[in-house]
Amino acid sequence: MSMQLKLLDHIQLNNHVYANFACDYSEDGKIFLLLENGVCILTLKGSVENVFPKFSFKKDLITLSDANICENLDIDLSSFLNDLTRHNLYEAILDVGLSGDGVNTTPTPPRPVQAMWSPRGVVEKTEGALAILTNLNNIEVYVEVIDENEISSFIRVANFSKDVTDYYRRSWKKVETPNADNILDELKRRVDLVAPTAFTWSHVILKDRKACCILFVGHRDGAITAWRFVERKASEIYESRLQFLERYNTKLGKITALHWFCRKSDAGGLSLGDVNGHIGALSVSKLSTDKIKFSDEVVFNSESDLKVDKLSIVNYQNITYMIAVKQNFFQIYAINCYGEVFGGKLIQVGNLYITGVLHYEKNVLLVLSLCGQLKQIELSVVDNEVCVTEKIIQLNIDTNKYRTHGFLFSPNKVFLGILAYPCQIKDISRGKNFVNFFVFGNKSKDPFQTLMNIRAPSIRDYWDCFETLRVNCLQEKVFPWKGIDRNLNYDTLPLLKLKILRWIAKLSEKIYPMISRVEEYHIKAYVLLNYAVDIKLAVQRMTKLLNIYFSEKKLSLFQMQSLDLLNFFLKEMVVKDVLTKANLGETFIDEIFNVVKIANELQYPPMPQCLWCGEKIIGSSCVPFHADSRCAISLMPLNLTPGYKCPFCKCVVSKEIDKEYYPIFCPYCDIPMKRRCFDRKYKKSTDDASETTKLEDIITSECSSDCLQENIHFSDIEENTVDYIVLTDSEDEKEDSVKELYSKILKLSVNTPEEFDQSASLSNTKKGQELDQGEKQTEAEDVDDEEEDEQIEEEGEDPADENYDGNADED
Repeated sequence: MSMQLKLLDHIQLNNHVYANFACDYSEDGKIFLLLENGVCILTLKGSVENVFPKFSFKKDLITLSDANICENLDIDLSSFLNDLTRHNLYEAILDVGLSGDGVNTTPTPPRPVQAMWSPRGVVEKTEGALAILTNLNNIEVYVEVIDENEISSFIRVANFSKDVTDYYRRSWKKVETPNADNILDELKRRVDLVAPTAFTWSHVILKDRKACCILFVGHRDGAITAWRFVERKASEIYESRLQFLERYNTKLGKITALHWFCRKSDAGGLSLGDVNGHIGALSVSKLSTDKIKFSDEVVFNSESDLKVDKLSIVNYQNITYMIAVKQNFFQIYAINCYGEVFGGKLIQVGNLYITGVLHYEKNVLLVLSLCGQLKQIELSVVDNEVCVTEKIIQLNIDTNKYRTHGFLFSPNKVFLGILAYPCQIKDISRGKNFVNFFVFGNKSKDPFQTLMNIRAPSIRDYWDCFETLRVNCLQEKVFPWKGIDRNLNYDTLPLLKLKILRWIAKLSEKIYPMISRVEEYHIKAYVLLNYAVDIKLAVQRMTKLLNIYFSEKKLSLFQMQSLDLLNFFLKEMVVKDVLTKANLGETFIDEIFNVVKIANELQYPPMPQCLWCGEKIIGSSCVPFHADSRCAISLMPLNLTPGYKCPFCKCVVSKEIDKEYYPIFCPYCDIPMKRRCFDRKYKKSTDDASETTKLEDIITSECSSDCLQENIHFSDIEENTVDYIVLTDSEDEKEDSVKELYSKILKLSVNTPEEFDQSASLSNTKKGQELDQGEKQTEAEDVDDEEEDEQIEEEGEDPADENYDGNADED
């Protein structure tokens, strides 16, 4: 069955396209587009609350430097240029690797020729770096940094041209007969020795407890060099040197394509192609040492034909297919499990250049031509012969108007992006020469079902599904939970599924006002699912801290105070009838009871005072209530500045958390949180303020002073050395309701799970279920509930209401 695509979005950039294979998706959710004046970076924002039916990307532009390989070769071409013969003169001026900007001509602007994302893990242990090969024979490595104003940008952290020339400078020889032609020959030799023509990254390797990647670089003379790029922090803005490891002279000519495939943790294979169409492969081992080993080079064909533009590897049913792209031809080699080549095939794909090739799944490849033709190619072996089946995939855009220069698939194959540029003269003459990035939804991959069938431990790699689902639902004005079980038991769901449904519920509430008639609503309100996720997270953290405590390891003051707050939070959820409203029963009750019973027996240190109102910190909100900032993991207050912030949901985390574990992931989005970066002056001033600030020096407002004069004795509500709090994110909290809740907490005594049932009043009259096994409701209470249900049915229910159970119908 052929793939079906639906156009979801169309992004235009005021630029030009310079190269083919001009876009790719990184492991950490970024897209690069190779443009004429730089590299555009598109990053998913994770904006589930965005009501605009367009993909939400953050855009950055990397402006390449004009660094040239010939700048560091210690030979000045302009000093002997006029003494060259005519043939050598033309060759020296026309070859940018030889002349660069060293002659009195118009400078050659830097253009990206090739780019590739490294595996994630070399930046902050969670992100990757971007290596870019320019037309000036230089490779530059860029990483993303965030300044104190939370503005992101990409900076250069490695300059290959400088590192490679510094390494080989010691082996350069002086010209014995210093005439112009001899000096030019020495310049050519040096350029061939160091100038890069292709590159690829290895997988992430651990060396001395540090993550690193090997950058394999192909050169003009057919050699391969290996350079180590060591992990770094995002706050480091200085350039680091690439560490030279080894050089290997292959049997090929000028290298034009490289592809790495991993075999072991410290070994793999490298396939390579050259300008003459030759294809080879070799083994690489001892990657974790300072001197790696190249061996077992094999050349597949010795006949010269078309230049190798791209290499790819597909493994399927114990057969390895090596695919080489040569203009509009596909050359395929089949290799068995013993490393023997037993079959090959050459096919023509379209009439123009191949500009993109991707492995879709199993033995299926997708190939894009310059004319806009997208083909699905299925590989197989019958009687030791390579067989190919081709299908054309229809694109609902006018491909006659564009030349396509590359395409990409999201990690979960839910959307496809195609980079195109107008080719008709009328469009170019009218100034419509925008770079176009078309985003298509893959109808064969349902993003909601993909999310519900996750087998991974987190939703970190599934935000392409959330974004595709959001755009598609907003365009079609349908709810995102199509196919969900109406009677889904939320009580038994794991934390991962609750996180997914929490975001689905948030999206549903954004779509709800857009639908004229809602006949059914099969998901719980966002506020209820948010409480459920918070409870699971609190239980998870308390379990971890208690395990540390009882393993005879001392908890820090911060951890003990955090444990105290989390303990009270769980009790508060019971008192506020959250379990009843969310229809959560035995599983949640047992989990809460198991940790609260143990936490009640501990002795806790005194809590700090609030920096803003001066009152004792006893929860995630003070009494009287005022807005403040709390750590999303520990519930501890953030007095000055948070240490980490989630780029998606914007929740913040204390910098004390990185003393427990690192890297830090958002508890709701599962993506790495961004470290808050400050310059040295600002960091020193905040540290001084945190050390010198005294609570008795704080001047409170008159309104706050009036509120604080009321008699609220916290000592009266202490029991089992546990301080109780009210957890709320609403700024409309009334003081009377706070006092009433505290009076309920005062009477709460937790000894058995049955008492949880009684105190929580786990009865849900809409569902006709009684989760509380204790005292039943009186008839008067039943009458009141029935009247309340009738009133709700008349007025209609809002899914954003925390009392909404998600199973009501609207006539």
